[in-house]
Amino acid sequence: MVYADLDTKRSKATVSANLDYYFTPYANLGFNLQTGNLTGGSSSSDPHQRYFVNNYKAISLNTKLFLGNFFPLTENETLAALKNFYVGPGFGIIKNKMTNIIRQKPGSSYIFPGKDESLNTLLSFNTGLYIPLKDYAGDSIFAVHFNFQSNFTFGEGLDGYDDPKTKFKNTGIDVYNVISFGLRYSFGPIDFW
Repeated sequence: MVYADLDTKRSKATVSANLDYYFTPYANLGFNLQTGNLTGGSSSSDPHQRYFVNNYKAISLNTKLFLGNFFPLTENETLAALKNFYVGPGFGIIKNKMTNIIRQKPGSSYIFPGKDESLNTLLSFNTGLYIPLKDYAGDSIFAVHFNFQSNFTFGEGLDGYDDPKTKFKNTGIDVYNVISFGLRYSFGPIDFW
């Protein structure tokens, strides 16, 4: 979901993939790839009839620091589950491509300024949880993954509109959020769970 310069918000699907390298059992650095659609506005309810669909692609370098760094191994099931909760920042780029956008206000000669394609930098913040799935031998090479990512972009590319602040609401940094869930596969010589 995108939070930009248009009031109407809509949720759209996104596909995300991660590749992480663990420095310790509870700290990693990795790449996050995303592709999907961002959309907002409405040709009927927006006061200026603005509407956009952005087919975007993003890549970011992210770190994750897990709660397991801060307390020892325990037999307490609640604490054991919390050790896999994490937070972490990231930095990357997003490629925006408008596949549908209202560029001229209907019934007017005013052309909404902005670009149909752009490249912006972004800062991201992740928080989430891994739930390990143990196999018959007690190993956990698979885990269910839940993640919330908030991305703060620099530029006006998310919605494709760059109207002057004197004419339109155009304040603050454009943001898009992604809620994702998936399956994680761990490979390597060390079992971190």
